[in-house]
Amino acid sequence: MRIIPDVSIQFTDKFPEGYTMSTDGWRFTEEEIRERLPDGTRKLLTLDITIPPEKYTKIVNKGKREELTERANRFYGMVCPNNCPGCFEKSHVENPLLTWDEINDIIEQALPLGLKTVRFLGPGEFFSNPDMFKILDYFRDKGITFGIFTKGAELGDDELSLRIHGITSEELCKRVALYENVNILIDYRTTDREKANATTASQSKDYIMARTRAIERFVRLGLNKWPNQRLTLQTNPVLLDNIDEVFEMFKWGTVRNLPVRICPTMISGKGENLIKISQMKIYQKKLKEVAVNVYSYLIENGIMTFEQVRKEGISSYIGTTPCSTANTGMFIKKDGQVFLCTGRDTNDMLVASDVRKEPLKDIWKKSPGYRLGPTFNNRCVAKDGISIPSDFYDYVMNKLEERFS
Repeated sequence: MRIIPDVSIQFTDKFPEGYTMSTDGWRFTEEEIRERLPDGTRKLLTLDITIPPEKYTKIVNKGKREELTERANRFYGMVCPNNCPGCFEKSHVENPLLTWDEINDIIEQALPLGLKTVRFLGPGEFFSNPDMFKILDYFRDKGITFGIFTKGAELGDDELSLRIHGITSEELCKRVALYENVNILIDYRTTDREKANATTASQSKDYIMARTRAIERFVRLGLNKWPNQRLTLQTNPVLLDNIDEVFEMFKWGTVRNLPVRICPTMISGKGENLIKISQMKIYQKKLKEVAVNVYSYLIENGIMTFEQVRKEGISSYIGTTPCSTANTGMFIKKDGQVFLCTGRDTNDMLVASDVRKEPLKDIWKKSPGYRLGPTFNNRCVAKDGISIPSDFYDYVMNKLEERFS
């Protein structure tokens, strides 16, 4: 059985001028990417960061250092009501977890470097964090756009919301929506009820219905009212169990101003267990077909021109703004390790072993992402050739050349 949110179409005859499939606070213009500080340093525009709840941090940090990973995993239920098989965040812990004061210090160092946006990437589920309103207040007061990756269960399940925050899930949505700097990047990897509930393994008794209520509520609260694009649907990880759905979901979201992010699995954390699927020939063939169909749809409906696609290149987030995260920011894990980006947490992507031991500016300037320079489309430095086929970009562009040149 498929469960589709009850959301009205916004664009029936044509799309508005300047319409793009993007997310507020995710995209940067080419001019922004080229900006430099007075001393010539390229600006650090964004950070992907994990923000553990204070209680969880204290429990994990207390005890033998060599047992940090064991404690982080044993108490993970404190930070997440789900048990996703490809969770990129569950991985080895090298250092004590960051405290809230240490995270504040990181942000204070980043602001004069040009920081504009932060994306929350765990640990676990943001809306299970009892400190969430303190965190939201902080980023609002600092004028930083704050993106939240979420499965959305607490936003549509009263039992979970009341247990954690003492308010109904509808009230939780209303309070979150009042933070105009906040964007919601919500799970939408399948509309199949059985699949969604099984792959998320949520404490919510009927996860897909909770997620659906959350999407419908945020729409009613105006998060997708053009030109706002504060609500994004995340299909990742795209695997064989959902790849046949994603093109239809992309079209469904496009006419409703709900940008749909189509993305193969990360290599980080438990995502490495899914790599074999993404390297199967049948999967790679289907992924390339999805990309050709998505870009053809965008061109045929006037959202993009073929010349624009040629100029920007094919995006690793198929059909949406190309990724420039790697050369405009970094990923800071819950234990202070700094990586080039969230997509892969292997040693070759490590920038600094502990963010607490060096000035952030020095870490940024030695990052491989900094050396990439002000490029608009980096494809995907983490997944290319691993979960994204090596010939993906050329194949898709060649097929589009055949259709539209």
